[in-house]
Amino acid sequence: MPQEVKLLPEPVITVRLASGLQISATTLLIGATYENLLSMPNERHNERLLLSREKYYHAIWGPLPVHIVQPETFQLQQHRLSEDESPRVINLLPACVIAAVFQSRVKLDTHELVVVWYQSAANPLMSSEVRAKVEQLDWSSLAEEVEF
Repeated sequence: MPQEVKLLPEPVITVRLASGLQISATTLLIGATYENLLSMPNERHNERLLLSREKYYHAIWGPLPVHIVQPETFQLQQHRLSEDESPRVINLLPACVIAAVFQSRVKLDTHELVVVWYQSAANPLMSSEVRAKVEQLDWSSLAEEVEF
């Protein structure tokens, strides 16, 4: 489990959605996708991992809605242990998982959404491939109005 969640004074990620609305994140969490996994991941493990993300981030940020950007997987061919054994191909998620609380402010209305994405490294914070997917989010149906 991550050690710390930081609320940063300035947005670390800003995205202009296809709708023209600008959303920004000042709170984020970066982790290893397969943190604490003691065996080789498989498709079933990947499915469980993706399904558990919403509950995981609710434990950190409360009942904000969570949207997981569909990750691209890549294949890893596991070495054969013997000549008789055929190589096993494993679909893996990218190594880094990043979650951020995005916020939009229009006049007095504030909406928030936790967006979760996977990418090969933490730098840049949002790859161009992920950014292109986030830009297409239907913010009005995913984000929730919050009151301060």
